[in-house]
Amino acid sequence: RRGNLDAVTEVQARQRGHQVRHRYLIRDRQVRALALDPHGFFISNFFTLSARLRLLLEPFVAAEHEDETVAAFARRRFGREFLDYVINPLVGGLYAGDPERLSVTAAFPQLKHLEREHGSVIGGLLKRRLRRGAAAPFHPANRMLFSFQGGLATLPHALARRLGRRIALGHRVEAVSPQRRGFRIGVRRGIERMHFTADSVVLALPAYAAAGIVAPLDDSVGAVLADIPHPPLSVVFLGYRRRDIAHPLDGLGVLAPAIERRRVLGILFSSTLFAGRAPEDHV
Repeated sequence: RRGNLDAVTEVQARQRGHQVRHRYLIRDRQVRALALDPHGFFISNFFTLSARLRLLLEPFVAAEHEDETVAAFARRRFGREFLDYVINPLVGGLYAGDPERLSVTAAFPQLKHLEREHGSVIGGLLKRRLRRGAAAPFHPANRMLFSFQGGLATLPHALARRLGRRIALGHRVEAVSPQRRGFRIGVRRGIERMHFTADSVVLALPAYAAAGIVAPLDDSVGAVLADIPHPPLSVVFLGYRRRDIAHPLDGLGVLAPAIERRRVLGILFSSTLFAGRAPEDHV
């Protein structure tokens, strides 16, 4: 509700469209722009001629209505090169995941919906374009970018202000056990151990961390949680003087396909996407 949003501070939900003109990908160890409009996409030399011709065959590929992996879907409908240089880096950038293991229905439901409804992704997009009278650029994950004006720390800081002294920071939950009413929570802070009681418990933890707490309550659920893979991920923030960067930074950032063997999933141009992310004359 609006009153609750005001308490958290207004969300900055605008993509700075005049500055975000391109999608950049690494190919042959170089950063290259990928055109998203259909005409520019097909005349661009980013893809080989055989890959572009393979894309033209997509409307004639038989539809598969069952779920499948993202990689199987992309190979079947668009060909190997499109999987390697578009879908793979997109999955890496969004999920830090492996397209050979992710469900296409879960990760890109709109693509699977187009196939099921129209028998073709490209055909479905063209029909939507004709209905709307204007084309939205093709992108497997067309979603609005948004953030808080003060950065993502805005949300936990607002929650902390609301909760006040009810927050116990620096405490490690080691066990949760049911009682006749509610739950008993075993907590450690340094060498000190203590217990709390609660009517209900919400575990907002990574699956591997929740597994150890849930397992004593339900072995099968704990095993399922422990089995969910979590790829290791490091996030590094870099700041530069604008005059020291030759690139126009006129895009979302740069994605690195796994086939290029770079030790980075991607780079976001944060100061291009949202105001207030860097001092003036810096990026």
